[in-house]
Parts: sequence; structure tokens; C-alpha cells
Amino acid sequence: MKKGLGGEGSASVHIPAGEKISVRPHSKVVLKFNRVSQSGTASASPVSTYPPHPQGKFLGEVFEINTTAVFSGVVTVGLSFDGKGITEEQKKKLRVYRHDYLKKGSVWEDVTSSIDTANNVAYGETDHFSIFGVK
Repeated sequence: MKKGLGGEGSASVHIPAGEKISVRPHSKVVLKFNRVSQSGTASASPVSTYPPHPQGKFLGEVFEINTTAVFSGVVTVGLSFDGKGITEEQKKKLRVYRHDYLKKGSVWEDVTSSIDTANNVAYGETDHFSIFGVK
């Protein structure tokens, strides 16, 4: 997996232990944890190489998201997208996909939970991290 060149997203952010914890490891990524039992860090890095999606290109960047924190339940992953040139109806049809690229036989899985069309953020839910994109 090749990382994007330079810049934003290579740093990590601290995740404290507690309930209802939100962190922003990249300006285009927000992570909302229901419960963090052991603090750690989170990172979200744009990737330039990833398995192709059978239905075409992603809208914007695909991110590799990782954490060292110990959490339980699902985590909501919010990915900002560029809404220019997209109608409200098209925005409502966007999906968040996750791919476990290190797992043999893995495919892009739709993990969408909601789309915030006013703020151009697509949300998905996951119980583990890998790579995520919006299409």
C-alpha cells in the first residue's frame, strides 16, 4: 500500500479513553467512537494505490485509517467529499466503502450509515479499520 506524497494526514491524533469520543485525524476525516477503554492514537492517510472498485472511481481521496486505541462497538467514520457539480439527489445516493486490503479475498463493502448533504460528509460504521472511500 503506497501512501500519498507528503503533507496532511501523516500525523496522528490522541484518542482519550471515555464515552462518545470524536477525533479528526485529517481535515477530511472524523472518527466517532462510542466507547474507548484504552487511549491511543488515530491516523488517516490518503492512499494513491488501492484495489479498484468494480463500479468505477471514487469521489475524492481514499484513506487508510488506523488506531492504537482499544474500543468497543462500532465507530462512525465521516468522510468529507467535494459536492461541486453533484445534485442533492446524487449526493443522497453516495456510499461509504471499506476494503480490508490485507485480507485475502476481501472486496469493497458498503458500510454507509448516512449522508449529510448540507455539509458534504458521508458516514459509515465499522468495527475495525482499513481503507475507506466514497463513491
